[in-house]
Amino acid sequence: MLLVDSDVKVLQLLTSYMQNKGYTVHTALDGKEGVKQCEATRPDLVITELNLSALGGYQFIEQVRTMDRTHTPEVVVLTNKQQEEDMKRTFDYGVAEYMTKPFSLIELEARVKRLLTPAQ
Repeated sequence: MLLVDSDVKVLQLLTSYMQNKGYTVHTALDGKEGVKQCEATRPDLVITELNLSALGGYQFIEQVRTMDRTHTPEVVVLTNKQQEEDMKRTFDYGVAEYMTKPFSLIELEARVKRLLTPAQ
């Protein structure tokens, strides 16, 4: 999985938690680095903030969703933007989940697990 957030503390918390749950985790502090990491690691899932530097969150999501037609990762937005317009816009971009900060690690993990478990 790829975690993209400009908040180092959030990245550290998520990385530690997800690694302890058995996930391989890559990180990026901005959208531009996130695109590079996504191209290099081809994650099954991306968790991203919308407030990113170098390349905004919406542009980052659009690039991730269109960069490789043979492999499109699920995208979870984890943001402090709580406006309905932001939520609608991200779903228009094909985002699978939208969560606002502060957030529950247990809820986030449940959503991640659901997205990464093949349907029976």
